[in-house]
Amino acid sequence: MPFIERKVVEYLFDQAVNYPAAVPRWRDGRLEPLHAVYNCEAARRAAQQAIDDQASSMIGLVDHIARVRFVSVEDEVAPLNPKLDTFRNLNTPRDL
Repeated sequence: MPFIERKVVEYLFDQAVNYPAAVPRWRDGRLEPLHAVYNCEAARRAAQQAIDDQASSMIGLVDHIARVRFVSVEDEVAPLNPKLDTFRNLNTPRDL
């Protein structure tokens, strides 16, 4: 995610103040668990529970956090980063 937008990260930190995690969520329910903010201890516990349940993915980790502040990509993130390139991944040479 080379195009992470500072305003989006700061907003996620603000949204996580009273929650163990703030995770962007698209209207169709897809999550952006790598571009999220987690309380370290809550994430550690959730990761261990996810591993114990053989749900060893970032979605599995999010599923094991009791109270997540889901941040609407379209309604909350888009005003801060209209192109939403903050979520753009470069995983292959073709992506470059």
